[in-house]
Formats: sequence, structure tokens, C-alpha cells
Amino acid sequence: MDVSNSALPITSAPPSPFSKHLIMPTPNQPKSKNAGRVAIPKAITGSKYRELLKEKQAQKEEDERAKEERKQERIRKRKAEKRKKMLQNAKIKAKRQKKAEKKPKKRTEREAFEIARRIWIRI
Repeated sequence: MDVSNSALPITSAPPSPFSKHLIMPTPNQPKSKNAGRVAIPKAITGSKYRELLKEKQAQKEEDERAKEERKQERIRKRKAEKRKKMLQNAKIKAKRQKKAEKKPKKRTEREAFEIARRIWIRI
């Protein structure tokens, strides 16, 4: 077991519950800010520079086109989801309406009393 990289002291005692929290910080390695940037040579001709600019412009247009395509795809998906949800809601509503038509309406106690009273009056 290699403990040379460990920041914890080497002891024969079992590790403490806080040993995983008590670590020495290590310096962060700086990240390159120019990761996607193409370095322009120090000595460059005008025609070469124009070619580089055209390539850069073409790449930018391609990125924007791809971004727009992704945006349109998101919009299509969102509309499809909305349409699907509306269809589901319509089916549920139709099902409930059909069920309500099948089921006879329950009368309240007051309505039942009124009907019974009318029948008794006729007799």
C-alpha cells in the first residue's frame, strides 16, 4: 500500500471518524483559458490571415446553425409533449363523460322526498 500521497499521518491506531475530513489541501492546477483558440503564427501573410478568418467565420456559422437546429428540435419536442398531454386529457375527459352518461344521476334526499310527495298527492 502506497501512503506517500496520503496527507494523513502514519500511525498504528485505527483511523479516526474525522480522518476523511482532515486532509491537507493541494494546490489546484491552472486550467488553460485558450483551450478552443487557434494560435496565430507570429509571421503570417495577408492571404493566410484572410484564410484563417474565413475558417473562423465558417466555424462560427456552423456552430450557430447547429445551435439553431438544437433549438428547433427542443421546440418540436415540447410541442409534441404538449400535444400528447392534450390528447391524454381529452381521452380522460371523454371517458369520464361516457361514464357519467351511463351512470344514473343520484338524487339527493330532498329530491327523493319531493318525488315521493308528488306521487302521494296523485293517489
